[in-house]
Amino acid sequence: MRTKTAVVYEHNKPVVVDNLELDEPKAKEVLVRMNASGVCHSDLSVVNGAIHYNPPVALGHEGAGVIEQIGEDVNYVQVGDHILLSFVTYCNQCRMCTMNKVSLCEGFSARIGYLLDDTCRLHTSLKQPVPQMARIGTMSEYTVVPEQSLIKIDTAYSLEKAVLVGCGVTTGIGAVLNTAKVKP
Repeated sequence: MRTKTAVVYEHNKPVVVDNLELDEPKAKEVLVRMNASGVCHSDLSVVNGAIHYNPPVALGHEGAGVIEQIGEDVNYVQVGDHILLSFVTYCNQCRMCTMNKVSLCEGFSARIGYLLDDTCRLHTSLKQPVPQMARIGTMSEYTVVPEQSLIKIDTAYSLEKAVLVGCGVTTGIGAVLNTAKVKP
């Protein structure tokens, strides 16, 4: 299928909304129809090269949407579920994951922006792979992501409001609780 995606083709140049090829999800992956994507300084840092991704790269690391299709062995969600996308993808098996420190996961060797099997589902019309920021590339009409990147939410919640939890709220809460050590 084709999907419109915000792509950085060159650092410090305008972001291009391009019509890319999107492959179907493989095992333990899902296709998400994006309803909302947040924008924060991390996205700008990818554009200007401060956060290093080799262009091209699909932007977006916080998003909310609806599951459209699931790959084999997906157990956590089903088609129609509303979800948030997390920029932290984890293996749930390494030493750090078993210590409940999934943000420090050591279990993946995939290149930055590539999915867990070290390949991309997004491609240009010339078949050039387009890695996804944080493995989720939320600034797109559709995205294929690892099942571990999903957080199921109630269908009553507004996806446009819930998207803020994906990075801004979690980063803020993490700073307050873990860095500043604020206690209730």
